[in-house]
Amino acid sequence: MKIIDCFWEIANIGKKTCEIILSPDELIEESALQQLCKVCEYVVVKISTTNMHNSLLLGKMGFSFAETQIAIQKDVLNQQEITDSIASFYLKNSSIERINNKEQLMEVLDKMSSNMFTTDRIYLDPYFGAEYSLNRYRNWMKTEYDKDTPIYELKYKTNSVGFIMCRTDGNVTDALLGGIYENYQNRGLGLLLPLVPYMMSDKIDWYRTRISSNNLPVWKMYERLHYAITNFEYIFIKHNEI
Repeated sequence: MKIIDCFWEIANIGKKTCEIILSPDELIEESALQQLCKVCEYVVVKISTTNMHNSLLLGKMGFSFAETQIAIQKDVLNQQEITDSIASFYLKNSSIERINNKEQLMEVLDKMSSNMFTTDRIYLDPYFGAEYSLNRYRNWMKTEYDKDTPIYELKYKTNSVGFIMCRTDGNVTDALLGGIYENYQNRGLGLLLPLVPYMMSDKIDWYRTRISSNNLPVWKMYERLHYAITNFEYIFIKHNEI
């Protein structure tokens, strides 16, 4: 088991948190997990969808299923011309603009609102809720900005309608976090998120991201542009009183 001490979550959600990641064939060390539950208020476990043993054991130990994370990717180097007429229209009228200073970053953070991430597992969790979800994402973006991770604002015509935060390693770009501002949601602008690699000026071969199974509308947008699924991962959580 890979155990991560998520010390940063103290500032984000006010809980001592740890995360456990298991490889597909790896079995949970029950005694070690029980010990972690005695010292961590919030425990997150990520497992393969094909390991039923781990799923059953987590249920027996009082863990709750939170979501399936869907890993997807796009072969940007060999991408074909977009034939979807609506996507083409949005692409012609959209652009991305990199955040270059703290003032611009704060403007983006201020535009993010408490009901922007309604499918986030922290938002949906009655132990946490909307404000914790927003605080967590804002803090993450501040941390990544200080690491020089590119953050872009999404523009539709003359309006700033959302953001995307990406990290590039070699010829692969991973979209870490993105969203459409609450005031612009439910207008079809979620289609801008899978269009991001088409807007980027830097040459990349592969564009990857992860989507929660709780977020069906956004998944439909990526599916529309033929992103390929590469992996599924179950997320289980448990709240502990320590």
